[in-house]
Amino acid sequence: MGRIRRMRLFGEVNMHLPVAIWLLWLFGIPCIAGTYYFYDRAVRLIHDLHPELWTELGRPVGFLWSPAGWRTALLSRHPLFWQITFRSPSWSNASAGLASALRWYRLSYWGFCAVVVTVACIQLTEDL
Repeated sequence: MGRIRRMRLFGEVNMHLPVAIWLLWLFGIPCIAGTYYFYDRAVRLIHDLHPELWTELGRPVGFLWSPAGWRTALLSRHPLFWQITFRSPSWSNASAGLASALRWYRLSYWGFCAVVVTVACIQLTEDL
């Protein structure tokens, strides 16, 4: 009568699942939100401070930000998103704010990737 039973949905209780969920909530969501925010900030700085560069790059828009009269692209398919993820372009030091936004963008992106890999490893070690 005094025992508390754990609810089992599919077989044994997975004790690592709460750790994985907490990792995603505490680190994964802030990292992906930072990725969106700092990408938008970089594109906005390029648009506002260097309009000729913005035009040369193909007039990219952010995930949540776009110039007046433009549509945003929540699932941005612009090549700029991937170009700045893996390498620093020659124009990245055009201003201190832009260089900072790109650094924080990469940190957020790779932080999110690290959280996903960590969660996958936790789940894989559960199976061993």
